[in-house]
Amino acid sequence: MEYATLRELGFLRLLGVGVVEECAKLVIPIAVYLRRRYTSEADGLLFGVASGMGFAALESMGYGLVTFLRWQGSLGNLGMTLLVRALLSPVGHAAWTGLVCAVVWRQRERAGRSVLRWPIVNAFMVAVLLHTAWNVTASLTSRTSIHWIGVELLGLMVVGLTNLILLIRRMREAGLRHPAHFSGT
Repeated sequence: MEYATLRELGFLRLLGVGVVEECAKLVIPIAVYLRRRYTSEADGLLFGVASGMGFAALESMGYGLVTFLRWQGSLGNLGMTLLVRALLSPVGHAAWTGLVCAVVWRQRERAGRSVLRWPIVNAFMVAVLLHTAWNVTASLTSRTSIHWIGVELLGLMVVGLTNLILLIRRMREAGLRHPAHFSGT
């Protein structure tokens, strides 16, 4: 269904896809959050990234099935679809959900209790808008001629780089560093 949505629907409906998917990816992390066992911003980042990657894996299987059926069982096309999705998912679904969850956990750390504050709403809106920009960019070649592939690739690179920069910034604010930066390693 999402595949058809990406190909045929306009911006507002793609925005709706972003809202629905971002909400769906938050179900498990919020269940963990409510148990109050893991309390740091880094924990939120970890659970958000894991949830985003799990969602991306399931979504990739759907895209793979569509590709397999559309290309009449072509394993080459299936493999390429799954490879591209595997390479792009960390700077897409994983980053968006990781960002939102890190902010949710950080706000609880600061308040000393569970809260819903504007930074959380803002983080969610940023994730939805980045997700929508990704989907709009990814749908360009299905709406236009093949020479737009360069524009699509450039657009995905810009959105992906933005996602990655925001995620790295959030990691730094959560106090996470590359393992080589820890003393004794």
